[in-house]
Amino acid sequence: MIALHTARQRVLFGAALGLMIGLLLAGLDAVGALSGLERVADDARVRLQADPTDASPDLVAVVLDGYSLRTARDSVGVTWPWPHTAYADAMAFFTQAGARVVVWDFLFSDARLDTTEFADAI
Repeated sequence: MIALHTARQRVLFGAALGLMIGLLLAGLDAVGALSGLERVADDARVRLQADPTDASPDLVAVVLDGYSLRTARDSVGVTWPWPHTAYADAMAFFTQAGARVVVWDFLFSDARLDTTEFADAI
């Protein structure tokens, strides 16, 4: 153990140790070594803080994930990026189902796709 006799030595040692640990963690984060731990910590935090009884039955989330994309590709032959007419059809379905608000969290930037029908739908 290092004998630290003065307050100045303790402060310098603590600062150096903190800097070394910070650099180590920054390096591990930069190479992605902490991403799994971060996901586990995020999941645990949400599980501890979220109260399912607070969830409104009036809210519905429609999520497009890897499974959805594979299913669309395998069942109807639609590959990513989906044509904007697919979103127009979805918008019509949501509206007919009684949706008052629809939020799209996509970046519709593919210039090769015709946006007219989707733009008219929203």
